[in-house]
Amino acid sequence: MITGKTLTQLVAEIERQNNAMHDLIVPSQKMEMVAYDGQTPALRIENQPDLYPVTETGHETLTARLGIPSRYYARMREQAPALLAYNVNTWLKQEGDEGASRMVRTLDGQARAVLSDKYKRLDNYEFLMTVLPVLMESGAADGHSVEVQSTEITDRRMYVQLTFAGLETEFTVNKGGRKVGEVVKAGLIMRNSEVGYGCREIQFLAYTLACTNGMVLPREIGNFATRHIGGRKGNGDIFALSRETQEADARAFALATRDAVKQMISRDNLQNLVNQMQAANGRPITGAPDAAVRELGKSFSLTEDEQAAVMRHMINDGDLSHYGLTNAITRAAQDATSYDRAIELEEIGGVFLHMPERQLVPILAATGQERKAA
Repeated sequence: MITGKTLTQLVAEIERQNNAMHDLIVPSQKMEMVAYDGQTPALRIENQPDLYPVTETGHETLTARLGIPSRYYARMREQAPALLAYNVNTWLKQEGDEGASRMVRTLDGQARAVLSDKYKRLDNYEFLMTVLPVLMESGAADGHSVEVQSTEITDRRMYVQLTFAGLETEFTVNKGGRKVGEVVKAGLIMRNSEVGYGCREIQFLAYTLACTNGMVLPREIGNFATRHIGGRKGNGDIFALSRETQEADARAFALATRDAVKQMISRDNLQNLVNQMQAANGRPITGAPDAAVRELGKSFSLTEDEQAAVMRHMINDGDLSHYGLTNAITRAAQDATSYDRAIELEEIGGVFLHMPERQLVPILAATGQERKAA
């Protein structure tokens, strides 16, 4: 599992951001982009005293919401900022003429997201402060204290990865002819995005003690989520959004979480996972290990560096099986270039462990000759 912030550090940063954010509902025709050569593009909003420089996530949400192709947007941003501003402002005016409004989310005086005015806020502060205590209470009620393993807040999402002390199982796997004991703990990953990169969500997490790997299980196995979609808020005027509504939403979500967590975190679910892991350990790589990693890379869009890391960890672990390849993926998450990507690799590990046989066999049986035949 990738190292991130301590819980104390996370709370401090979330509290800081909570005091530094400002959200507006803005009719589209009452804002415009200002962009000059050598300067960061910014949004000018009517009756607001300052410009709002646009962050990376702000640009990504703009191109998505306005329907401007991302490669063309990036080219204009780099080579022709005035043309970028012209394109953005043209589409803002057009949707403004149709009565549209946008939610502009700012942090530290910068525009970090331009979203639909139907976007339903449940921010990191409310999410963490209401849901984490519920998880701790649920664990304590069942005799399992919560252990926070890793947390982070990125430009896109907040993450909390935790496990439950005592809710663990030891099992035996075969590694290169040796019987080795493994211990896996049940846990959860909490995540949320304030800028349109996914829902507020709690998902089943497996944590292997020996290699400190985290694996996020597929959503159909254990998941509780709600989307950031609400009623339309625009009324033709510019106005700031208060926090009261989302505080009530956070409390309601936290109460619903309690029942969902009890269903997810159980010894039966943990044993089902262990059964899956042991079955995977009994499926050897029947082709060439390097070819299997290449096929895996193609199936899950792994970079060359990620494929090299997976190969290295699998060989070092000495387990040339479906389970060994799964562990190598989740171990490679610790080498990821970002926390966001690390979580994606933990998810890939979970999907790969549960991959249907018709998709799995071509990976485990790959020899490298397939490419020559093609």
